[in-house]
Amino acid sequence: QAPGQMITAQGPREHDVPRALETEELAQVRDEYVASARLAIESGLDGVELHAAHGYLLSEFLSPLSNQRTDEYGGSPENRMRFPLRVAQALRDAWPRTKALGVRLNGTDWIEGGVALEEVTAFGRTLHEMGYDYLHLSSGGNIAKAQIPAREPGYQLRFAEAVKKAAPEAVV
Repeated sequence: QAPGQMITAQGPREHDVPRALETEELAQVRDEYVASARLAIESGLDGVELHAAHGYLLSEFLSPLSNQRTDEYGGSPENRMRFPLRVAQALRDAWPRTKALGVRLNGTDWIEGGVALEEVTAFGRTLHEMGYDYLHLSSGGNIAKAQIPAREPGYQLRFAEAVKKAAPEAVV
């Protein structure tokens, strides 16, 4: 391309269109989380946080708005939690109990039909039972049309309070 030459849109290219990962690919992704944890251990880090919020991969599995799968990883809340919980368990198994391990998760998608607070509390309770040291509640990021009340003081506090009520011994 010559400097200043205009590029015209020709529609989505095959590699730009999202597709559901196959079971083997999901296992590879899970294993890459574990490999990253091992690198963090070798690097001497004292803690890691599994990111399951703001539209990142695990958050996309949890939200019924972004998760359109029709297999064992889509549909019901239990199915949508299946892959994130498999990743979380593999990471918990790989990470030393003497070092901090937490999860950042969405309390809401801020749009009707998004992840329900009951699902969030069940997910948080399960993570705590797995042995995660803390849960970091956040929100939004999956859906561009979400109406996030970011100027409202404490607007995310209700999600942390709900998870704390469901798992009183958890650090939220």
